[in-house]
Amino acid sequence: MCTFLYCEKLQEETIYMNYTNQSNKSIPCRHTKPHTMRSTVWYSLFFPATVFYYELLLRAFDRDTTFFDPALLRSLLFSAAAGLLIFLVLDLLPWRAAARIAGGVIIALGAVLFCVERGCRATFALYYGVAFMGRIARNVIRGFGPAVRQAALGMLPFILLSLIPLLAFIPLQKKVFQDYGQKKTTRIMLAVAMVMCQLAGWALSVFGGAASYYTYGFTVNTGVNHFGVLSSVRLDLEYIAAGTPVPPWCILG
Repeated sequence: MCTFLYCEKLQEETIYMNYTNQSNKSIPCRHTKPHTMRSTVWYSLFFPATVFYYELLLRAFDRDTTFFDPALLRSLLFSAAAGLLIFLVLDLLPWRAAARIAGGVIIALGAVLFCVERGCRATFALYYGVAFMGRIARNVIRGFGPAVRQAALGMLPFILLSLIPLLAFIPLQKKVFQDYGQKKTTRIMLAVAMVMCQLAGWALSVFGGAASYYTYGFTVNTGVNHFGVLSSVRLDLEYIAAGTPVPPWCILG
């Protein structure tokens, strides 16, 4: 009798232990990063792809610019560097909701910037810098209101196509910025790739045939065609703050 009771109790304890082990396996620890929650490297390329898409869209609609030329490679490298920088900064934010909202806002502002540049090109046959556009924005709206509205209607295909990255980001935002973010090693790899892309783009610009457009002969109108919009905006702000480089013959003279 005692042996029977002992065996029954042992069986109950064994069933309880098996149930406990299965429960512990099915419920991961909250401090453990599940594999399904980790961001992949592919989703981290969403912002570089978005920036390059905007640059390609602008080149495709500009009939005065050759689509396939060496400037396309420089634009690709600078777009990759800018996109990786945006992603890394946002991925470092401890608040995932804030990172996702900021990512959507940045994409929307990028669409606005490229639409404005396209409008300036279509209306005035020129690309303008951000600082210049800020100074004349009020006067343009007051004096050229009908022309701006007419240009916006003519740009409707461009505007609709520029919304594609934002529409794609809405369902992908939780995959681009997942709850646990990128691993430290992955962030380091992306940072190294960003620096290499920026240095490669800089080397092709400074030591190539477009060296003058990148330095002392820079204007936003020529810079957009050779280096892309974001690089032209960066150079425009940089030269406003630090001054335009002096031509080599002026230094030698």
